[in-house]
Amino acid sequence: MTNYCKLSADNLRFDCDENLFNFKSTETVPKLDVIIGQERAVKAVEFGLFTKNPEYNIFMSGLVGTGRITYAKSAENESMQSDWCYVNNFENSSQPIVLQLPPGLGSIFRKDMQALVKDLKTETSKVFSSEDYEQAKSDMVKKFQNHRDSILEDFNQRAE
Repeated sequence: MTNYCKLSADNLRFDCDENLFNFKSTETVPKLDVIIGQERAVKAVEFGLFTKNPEYNIFMSGLVGTGRITYAKSAENESMQSDWCYVNNFENSSQPIVLQLPPGLGSIFRKDMQALVKDLKTETSKVFSSEDYEQAKSDMVKKFQNHRDSILEDFNQRAE
């Protein structure tokens, strides 16, 4: 046997105090740029949009009116607006620095950085094999040897 509780019409109604809001109409309230309570879904969509694998698909499901189609369209447009690059953070290597570049510049940046690294390797090896470098290195070694000899000589004199 089921117990039922009778409800009056007053119990089925909720009145909201309009003084709690600082706007006259919802038409003047700015739209939110985020989806509330869907952090995991947003991360999954961002991952899918920035994955370079053409076989990667994104499937979105949800109740009507939850904003999934609106979000999908805005996320797609946003992903096409920028190239995202991660570069080394020399102060904290476990947290790379994110660069947001105009569309198409990410691949140009990558090629330029590869060329820079190649040039640096070539030029650095040339510098360390040059006569000027060898002379500077030899002068520095002589300077430290002379300083060491001076310290040892002073020590020996004190020891005697």
